[in-house]
This record gives sequence, C-alpha cells and structure tokens, in this order.
Amino acid sequence: MARGNKANREPFVSIQAETKEMLRYIEPAVQHMSRHERYNGYGAALKESALGILREYHIAFRCKSRRSEHIEAMIGHFYTLADLVELCCLFAILRDEYKLPIAMRMERIEEGINKWYNSISRQGLGQCTDDSGGTDSD
Repeated sequence: MARGNKANREPFVSIQAETKEMLRYIEPAVQHMSRHERYNGYGAALKESALGILREYHIAFRCKSRRSEHIEAMIGHFYTLADLVELCCLFAILRDEYKLPIAMRMERIEEGINKWYNSISRQGLGQCTDDSGGTDSD
C-alpha cells in the first residue's frame, strides 16, 4: 500500500485531480444558469475551458517532445477560465455556493501549472516570452 512518499507519486497529478474536482462544482453551477448561458454563454465557455485544461494536461503528460506547447495551451485555458469565473461573479451569473470551491481548485491548479512550467523553463524548453524585449517592426 502506497503511503505519503513523495518519490512514489506521479508528478503534477494534482492538476488533473483538481480540475476534475473543480468540474464537480462547475457542472451544477452551469445547470443553475439560464438556458442561454448554459448552451451559448458563460456556462458553455466555463466547461470548455476546464475540459481544455484536462485535454492539454494529458497531451503534455504523455508527449514529452511537445510538452512545452501543451503546457502553454493549458496556461491559456486556465487563464481564460479564471477570467470567465471573474466575469460570472461580476455579472451575478455564478451562485455564491459555487464560487469558493471553484476558486480553491483554481488556486491549486494554477500552482501545479506554474510548477510544471517553471520546471520546463529551467530545462530550457519553455517558449513563453513577453514582447517587451523585442524590436517593433511596424
């Protein structure tokens, strides 16, 4: 029986586990939204972004040769989800009972993504750059 030994644990599994747990709160939250929001609005986009995190996680975990691009795609899905949750709170689309559990999972997911991205950046595989150091060719 495996106990709490960190050496025997799969790395970055918390991203997958926390995203699945978050979806357990997103699904009923979306069901309490209006029909339009569920199918064409914020509800549909929330689920799509959360599922995108899972999709990109699995590809990054299995395909080491293209890991950095899928981690970057996961980052995009995560921050899209964060913005969507913020907008849902701002427009009172998301019920209060779902806000805290979703936010707690998002914090853990962000921590896992950042650790994974930082580990590939240290290996020289990270591709994210900002535009502040480049030249403007316009």
